[in-house]
Amino acid sequence: MVKLMVGMILDQRVKRHRRWLLRAVTGLVALVMQFGATVWADQYRSRELKGPIDNRQTQRSIAELEADLKRIDDAYGKASTARYLARHYAAEKDIDKAASFYLEALNGEGLADVARLQTLRELVNLYWKHKRWQPLLDAVAGFEGGDIQPDIDIRLLEALAALNLKRNKVAVSAANAIRRDNSDLTLEQWQQLLFIFYRGGSYANAAIAQQAVIERSEPDLAAWRQLTAIYLKQKNWREAASALEAARQQGLALTLADQKQLRDLYALSKNPLAAARVQQELLQTGQLKSTADAWERLFSLWLQARELDQAIAALKKASQLAPSTERWLQIARLQMQGAHWQDMQQSIEQACQKPLDDQYVGRANLLLGVSFLKQGQHEPARRTLINATLVGGENDKAAAYLDFMAAAPATYQEESAFYGPCKPTWAPSPRRATVAAVSTADLTKAAISSPLVTFNVETSPAQTLYVGEYTVRIDELESRLMPLAMQLGASAVKNGGKISGPMHFIFPEAPEPDAKALHFQMAFPVSKKPRRNSRYKVLKDPGFKAANWVYDGAPDKVIDGWIALYKSVLAAGHTVTGVSRQVVMDTENASRDQMKLLLQLGIE
Repeated sequence: MVKLMVGMILDQRVKRHRRWLLRAVTGLVALVMQFGATVWADQYRSRELKGPIDNRQTQRSIAELEADLKRIDDAYGKASTARYLARHYAAEKDIDKAASFYLEALNGEGLADVARLQTLRELVNLYWKHKRWQPLLDAVAGFEGGDIQPDIDIRLLEALAALNLKRNKVAVSAANAIRRDNSDLTLEQWQQLLFIFYRGGSYANAAIAQQAVIERSEPDLAAWRQLTAIYLKQKNWREAASALEAARQQGLALTLADQKQLRDLYALSKNPLAAARVQQELLQTGQLKSTADAWERLFSLWLQARELDQAIAALKKASQLAPSTERWLQIARLQMQGAHWQDMQQSIEQACQKPLDDQYVGRANLLLGVSFLKQGQHEPARRTLINATLVGGENDKAAAYLDFMAAAPATYQEESAFYGPCKPTWAPSPRRATVAAVSTADLTKAAISSPLVTFNVETSPAQTLYVGEYTVRIDELESRLMPLAMQLGASAVKNGGKISGPMHFIFPEAPEPDAKALHFQMAFPVSKKPRRNSRYKVLKDPGFKAANWVYDGAPDKVIDGWIALYKSVLAAGHTVTGVSRQVVMDTENASRDQMKLLLQLGIE
């Protein structure tokens, strides 16, 4: 009876815990199978390590293990065996087989989450090592690890693989996720993110990564330069300048090239004050060569920063190194803004130490007139403002100042000559004009008794001439020539022409010995044609064949020069045409005692 009761109780317990018993048996079988697989693997490994064995035996052992893998029903045993085989084939460099066994281990359900993550890591590194970019991406995308997700190193390799496939958006997105989800990235990880962002064209993120690298590293100028370069990719001049400035604040020694770049970046970011300070420091410390261009660059920066006194000082330095009419007139205009009238006058006088090109004559006289006016010097102001009305450019402004002064109208004599220092290169002097005409008129009366001179027979280059034609009594030449020359030059400039050479006196025919009047032309070479004018002509001069000789001597001895040339030409057997020209060669250095002329006697 007792035996029957015990049997019934046992039968009930067995039925109640049948499922538990089945699980226990299954687990035991799995444990045995796994133990067997592990022992087998260890035996294979020990054989491999102990020394040379028959390769066929090795292959047979692996083949047997592969065959047993198909018969293993336990998920853990199957996954562990697959992973072992994957590692074996990875060591043998059979990448395809290794990958297939890794995937079999991952796709099964036998591995714990931590083991699955390690298996994925091994597979990803295998793909990375052998440049299998797409399979790497697929493996990471297909990973299911429960609560465990691919770690940072795996995600970095994922992003790098996408980058190698030129899927920049995918790479940047993956890198951004890493940056967003992890606050404790290492220096090496930030460096990898920097590479991904930069190569992926995400320069804003690259700048963030580079800043993180800088924060985690020792002070390094190269790192700041790299950050600057990243900002330059974005054309973010302000932040690029800030990066270089931060390097300087760290005590890092910027090279001259770095400091020039910092200056330029400040200028581009509309911070001319900071740019000017860098430029001035470079000049003052001698790092930058002191040239007119360097000081003019500093002037421009100070001017943009509205630092007027500093700008004037810099431009003065440039003008001292390379005298320039334009620079001195700029200085004068700035001094005008600051109401420094005496300094303004001195600057204009510096500009007018030599005869001026046409483009500067009106402006210089206008500024000089204003400086005189503001100092209470009304008559000099009036005369220089009249000068400004004689040529183009500032006529209206000069006339407005004259009206404001209620100045007396200009006389004929005042319109016939420039007053003061600011004259054009073509402005004739009474002495030069008279000598040019009278010497040729007296030539036919002279005795041919002078010594011979050496001359050249040349045809002058073709040119365009702005010509006035005149017949003037010889006894009126001295009073008439100067106003006529002034009117000719002023007309050329006012009508949009550009005078490109000294005035020519042209004598179409030799005068009669007892002639009371002289017929001649005055002409200015022009590089830009003036507008048409009924009083003057624009002529194409094809070139003038002549015996040419340069006279360099006293103005009152020019006639002797002509006689010597005339005698020499005849002695050489040439036939003169009766046409002659005289050109002033050195207008700047001509004086009452010395002048340089080109005498041209036409020959057949």
